[in-house]
Amino acid sequence: MSRSSGSYDYIVVGSGSAGSVLSYRLGRAGHSVAVIEAGDRGDAELVADPLAYGRFRRTRHDWNYDSLPQAETDGRTHVFPRGKLWGGSSSVNGMVYIRGARTDFDAWARAAGEQWGWDRAVRAFEELEAEPGQLAATLPGPERTLWHEAFLAACARHGLAARGTFDDGVLDGAGWTRLTMRSGRRRGAHEAFLLPALATSQVDMNDECTALRVLFDGDRAFGVECRRGRETVRLTAEREVIVCCGALNSPQLLLRSGIGAPDELSLLGIPAVSAVPGVGRNLSDHLVTGAVFTADEGVPAGPTAVAAFARSGGQVSGSDLQLWLNRRRHSAEHDAGDSSFTILCALVRPASRGTVRLAPGGGHARPVIDTGYLTDKADLDALVQGVRLARELGRVESFSSVRPVEAQPGGSLVSDDELAGFVRRSVTGQHHPMGTCRMGSDDESVVDPCLRVRGVHGLRVADASVFPFPVGTGPDASTQMVAWRAADLILSGD
Repeated sequence: MSRSSGSYDYIVVGSGSAGSVLSYRLGRAGHSVAVIEAGDRGDAELVADPLAYGRFRRTRHDWNYDSLPQAETDGRTHVFPRGKLWGGSSSVNGMVYIRGARTDFDAWARAAGEQWGWDRAVRAFEELEAEPGQLAATLPGPERTLWHEAFLAACARHGLAARGTFDDGVLDGAGWTRLTMRSGRRRGAHEAFLLPALATSQVDMNDECTALRVLFDGDRAFGVECRRGRETVRLTAEREVIVCCGALNSPQLLLRSGIGAPDELSLLGIPAVSAVPGVGRNLSDHLVTGAVFTADEGVPAGPTAVAAFARSGGQVSGSDLQLWLNRRRHSAEHDAGDSSFTILCALVRPASRGTVRLAPGGGHARPVIDTGYLTDKADLDALVQGVRLARELGRVESFSSVRPVEAQPGGSLVSDDELAGFVRRSVTGQHHPMGTCRMGSDDESVVDPCLRVRGVHGLRVADASVFPFPVGTGPDASTQMVAWRAADLILSGD
């Protein structure tokens, strides 16, 4: 271990799902690791409360990002809440843990090699899930309610097969989801992996410390420059710097560090270290809308314990819609109140892509996020079919005891054009950014199949930004898997 003058074997930038897993693995292997985290630990009791995740928004524990106005969603901007505390967004998310579909990882394998295919991915999932005392991704116990049973019955009525779990890589049908909870409390990546890592002598936390740029000696990364209060701090890495800041902040840090399109960097006054034009491109996010019903009573608060996967009928291979039961929804039109329930529908294999850029003249300002929502008409068409399915599920007799009445989009909207208008007015992102530092073997990829940043040495990215294609469900499980695989690659010398 080497820590003289702030020197470590590895620097991990970000303590979210990926950073927590990587720090744990590298520290356990006997390496000295510095974790850089912009936030603080936060209120442990609030983080552990599975119903409190919405209370972090627009606080100091949220990066408070917003998108540019989006023409295809009636000019609306979209919020991007991201966790700014130990555990990153795993400390503020909905706790759903689903591995993803075999077809997702087959597509990854075509882009980045067989080492990212389903067979290798599922081994990594099994290894990280079996780590003694670590990940708690359990099927719901007390969270099961008659509402959940009604949703599953409605899905069965519509021909969606009942599933025990979704662990086998087949995202079709309806069933119970795994949740990162234990004994009714959140057990995010920080508790499962980061805290055990910090309990050792190998891993140090540098929190309330914002990474400004990666430092280079020629084309080799040797450290990170940070801001802690009014102080500038430099930490150095003898082996590697590993960026785990997520799909919004990872490209931002690379661009600040001189990795990107040289002409764009020049306009910002940033010297180019490596010409990698793909940095910040290929942004994807799941899109969500749904059908809202007023009722005699509302769904009790709780995590998303059941989900269904269905096909919109478009050209995408496999299920491209994920549906679930929600307590209430504040849509772009009006709030139906507490005596209501929503069948939400997310498009989980969107074709639209956006970008993340630096603000002109302000390299340390918030990133400029252009989501690109609905810029590919196939996404709009799929969501129209998703709304139709959601409203049909809510009308099934399994919900009849609460006498539901469709409030949104409303029974008067029938045609595809009318429902498309509703989608444009109501759709939001699901806050699942992916793909902005995608891996691959082509010239437009940002990292190679071993997650090494192109054109430089000693620098990798390992988080949801490297996904070449979005996964067909929430990305938290896949992000942890990527970090587990990154540790394998690093520790084997690849």
